[in-house]
Amino acid sequence: QIILDSSPDAVFILDVDNGKFIDFNENALQLLKFSKEEMLKLGVLDITPVTISEEYTKGIVKKNIGLALMGGNPVFDWTHLDHAGNEIPCEIRLIRIPPNDQQILMASVVDLRGKLKFEKEHRDNLERLKLTLESTGLACFDWSNIDRVIYWDNNIYSLLGIDENITKPGIASFLNVVHHEDVARIRLKMAGFIESKLDKEYFQDEFRIIRNDGIRFIYAYGSIIRNLENKSIRVLGTLQDWTEKKRAQSQLEYQAKLLENVSDAVFATDLKFRITSWNRAAYKLYGWKEKEVLGKSFYELLTGGRYEKSVRDFFSILMEKGEWKDTVIHKSKNGQEFYIQSSINLVFDNDGNPQGAIAINRNINEQRITEQKLKESEERLKMALDTTGLGIWDWFPQNGRIIWNEKMYEILGKPNDPAMDLNDYYFSILHPQDLQKVKDRIKKVFEENASFKNDGYEYRIIVDGQIKHIYSYSYISRNDDQDIERIIGTIQDISERKIQSEKLAYQAQILSNISDAVISTDNDFRILSWNKAAEKLYGYSEDEVIGKVFNELVNLRYIDKNREDVLIEFESKESVEYVQIHKNREGNDLYVLSHVNHLRDELNNSLGIIGVIRDISEKIEIESKLRESEEKFRMSFNMQFQYIGILSPEGHVIDINELFVKNTGVDKHELIGKKFWDLPVWVKYPETRESIFNNFQEAVQSRKRKVSEEEFKNEKNESRFVISSYTCVENEDGSIKFILAEATDITDRKIADEAVKSAQKELAKISKKFQDATKAAHVGIWEWNIDEDIVSWNPIVNIIFGIPRHRTNCTFAELISIVHFDDVDALKKNIQLTLDKGVDLNCEFRILRSGKNIHYIKAMANLSKSKEMKTISGVAWEVTQEKENEKQRLKARQLEIRNKELEQFAYVASHDLQEPLHSMTGFTELLLENDMLGNNEEAKRYLGYIQDSASRMSKLVKGLLDYSRIGRTKELFEVDCNHIVENVINDLHSLIERTKAHIVVKKLPTIKAVHTEVQMLFQNLISNAVKFHRIERLPKVELTCRKKEKFWEFSVKDNGIGIADEHKEKIFILFQRLNTRNDYDGTGIGLAHCQKIVEMLGGQLWVESKVNTGSCFYFTIPV
Repeated sequence: QIILDSSPDAVFILDVDNGKFIDFNENALQLLKFSKEEMLKLGVLDITPVTISEEYTKGIVKKNIGLALMGGNPVFDWTHLDHAGNEIPCEIRLIRIPPNDQQILMASVVDLRGKLKFEKEHRDNLERLKLTLESTGLACFDWSNIDRVIYWDNNIYSLLGIDENITKPGIASFLNVVHHEDVARIRLKMAGFIESKLDKEYFQDEFRIIRNDGIRFIYAYGSIIRNLENKSIRVLGTLQDWTEKKRAQSQLEYQAKLLENVSDAVFATDLKFRITSWNRAAYKLYGWKEKEVLGKSFYELLTGGRYEKSVRDFFSILMEKGEWKDTVIHKSKNGQEFYIQSSINLVFDNDGNPQGAIAINRNINEQRITEQKLKESEERLKMALDTTGLGIWDWFPQNGRIIWNEKMYEILGKPNDPAMDLNDYYFSILHPQDLQKVKDRIKKVFEENASFKNDGYEYRIIVDGQIKHIYSYSYISRNDDQDIERIIGTIQDISERKIQSEKLAYQAQILSNISDAVISTDNDFRILSWNKAAEKLYGYSEDEVIGKVFNELVNLRYIDKNREDVLIEFESKESVEYVQIHKNREGNDLYVLSHVNHLRDELNNSLGIIGVIRDISEKIEIESKLRESEEKFRMSFNMQFQYIGILSPEGHVIDINELFVKNTGVDKHELIGKKFWDLPVWVKYPETRESIFNNFQEAVQSRKRKVSEEEFKNEKNESRFVISSYTCVENEDGSIKFILAEATDITDRKIADEAVKSAQKELAKISKKFQDATKAAHVGIWEWNIDEDIVSWNPIVNIIFGIPRHRTNCTFAELISIVHFDDVDALKKNIQLTLDKGVDLNCEFRILRSGKNIHYIKAMANLSKSKEMKTISGVAWEVTQEKENEKQRLKARQLEIRNKELEQFAYVASHDLQEPLHSMTGFTELLLENDMLGNNEEAKRYLGYIQDSASRMSKLVKGLLDYSRIGRTKELFEVDCNHIVENVINDLHSLIERTKAHIVVKKLPTIKAVHTEVQMLFQNLISNAVKFHRIERLPKVELTCRKKEKFWEFSVKDNGIGIADEHKEKIFILFQRLNTRNDYDGTGIGLAHCQKIVEMLGGQLWVESKVNTGSCFYFTIPV
């Protein structure tokens, strides 16, 4: 009985004489699904399948029962039938039960269905594993520690370069191809496996082999199988060729070395010019570390946003031409400002799409060398994925069955949910651009007579919003009829590999796009690399110069040093920088700024030399011309027959010419730094001093040239009369750079004949005005030599017509080519009229700058003929802004007229509508007061409806009238919002008391507005917030304000009924109501008032709300 109750198996007690069951346990009933009563009526033959003959059954039963009765414990496999007739494979063990004089046996029955199912799945898994290994293309091996034999597949032979017809698998065959430097380490690892000293369940290693085609790098991975004593008995593993990966890693490390040794500040940005990388030299130059600047706008960071106009020009030039170079002012972290020579280039991908920008900046203050190092190289990319991280799938197309391993679920981001269709999920995560490609590939597999290789391909998937790159390899198994029985394959997540490849290409692109020549050599100055900028600078391609001695190639010379001294200095320093003279391929001399660094490895061993070379020929030429120009200016400045002074924007004397010093007799050093109107020469002439001060201030404020006549005493106390002028010279950003004060001595003309004096005076004024027109009024002067067909001009023409600065002349056809095609014929006709009849040219036409921007030009000229040549001389100036202003004035005038008409209409309509309403109300009141209706209650009720309707109509008309009046008052005053809100709350006292509302008001600012309109604004918003409350809770209203840039942002927040999203725009429309009058009183015009008041002040009004939670109305008012 104990055995029956405790045995986990089905147990039967059998009477051998009649073959019937005497007893059995609960497990026996559950196994065969019979009731206890039914079982007691059954015998062995009753639960035996009819497919088994009775003779066979009796033979087996007789044999095993005989063994059991003799004291044996026979065990044999059998098949039983359950109550439903299902066959149950079993294992039966017979035991005789005492006393021995009775023939009673106990049968212990084990259900074998689970065991058989497991064995079948195990066989299927072994078959699937075999097909999977074949489909991966990996070289696989199996090493037994029991018989010390290694087995490998055919891929091992091709990987190790061994002839399978000559060499048999074995440890010796394998070690024969291993590189001699790696043999000892491999033997040691093998010994660890044999002696079971490896403490992990796997091993991985990297080693080299020697094949006929050279040295190859091999990556090995294996799983160790142990017995119950934890002894290593077997290794299953794979080998992979990593040679190409090693080469790519070496190339990446070398390029990183090159970038490390660039001495200039280099940083990269995205297309919104937010910093994405920042080298060590940039940190030295500016003081910010990389982590402090990543993601920030370099324009905001380095300029403080001061040069907004210049930056807009920079953006347009960079996006149009792909590069930008200029000298700008930057600031460091500590606020120090300095001049930067900046070069910025767009970085493009292989398809020519811009990916970001690379900037190279150099501190050129005092033209000194700033020793700096590049930031440490980026963390080395991971060059390979985990070779064991394969997702394995098995597809049976005939029944649609799909099997995934756990790695498939992990890679594809799918939970292991049996209820989810794997096929549907797989297609749902494919990238839209790759979906059709995958479907076409699957379709091709099933096409009749389609030739399909068992090869790999790539595609993308989207999991949790992230794009993954997948590499898939598959193997097709067909039956004898060539029908597809199953397809087995693997997938790998190669996203990291893709990212690394793109980064490698990006770094190579950076080197390619650096505008300076970057050249590396060995320690003997033989060229190892040569970027595109070097090709452009010197005219040699990289293939032509590799291996050549750099110094000899470019005929290197130093300006003020000899080469031996330079080499000695270079050996003692990490880097040097010199101005040198090189020759390009055409033999032309180039002035270059050369920065040379040692290129070293991690152990500080010299790997060679890297040089960054910048062409400064144009800069040298410009500096020379500047010095020459300065000398000419100084000579001209002092040799003028005019008094000339250069004044600061505050009026202090910066410089003054020798003529002024000579005629006033005052030492020049006593004049410098003093305010111009406080000079000693004006002391005796307070009116002249005041005139000078007023004229100077007027010129500064109006930015227009101011001319006047003034008197002063010279060193002989003689009165001198001068014509003086003050002209503002501006910087590029519009600020005043200095004021040019000019004065012409007209004393002799005063003494001369009055008529001649007057004529000369007028001529001087005309001359000054003409000079002012060309310099200060932005008027271009041009001349066309008709005989030689050369049009020349002053620099203003370059600006007006958008002609490059270096151009000073061109042919008439070249100039006419930028005229708008609709204006060309008319302009040519006017010019021909001037040529034929001598009529002065006076015309207006349009030009196209950069091929697309239209500008309006006004031109005047006349014809001049002489024996030597025939010319047309004239002036031109731009009138685009005047044209645009005229359009805006006309549009504003039309809008003003329409607004006045609308306001007048609204006022008249509202006023006229009030009259019939007053009459209607008066008559109804008269009827009710005089009891003219008697006891007619229904008529009285109707009159009440009329009164209510008239009252609502009156409110609507008044609201419309108020709406039309908003904005009529143009003058704004200081309005204290705290005082306004306090008055509004007092006015709403009755409503607040009735609803028991709680009003919270935070500190509010003082604004520029109309007092009555601001009171109407707050009254509408606060009354709405109190009125539209939920019955079950008391209303709560909160008023706050905060300053955001150039605006005050106010908010009125409540806990009321809220507004649905679809009604948030509707509530600001006149007479629009969301609730019935029975629920909430109102005209539907209050929020329209609010919106118009806010917009007339230059702000915005909007609402954020949630139904049954509350609303918050926001509005902005300019500070």
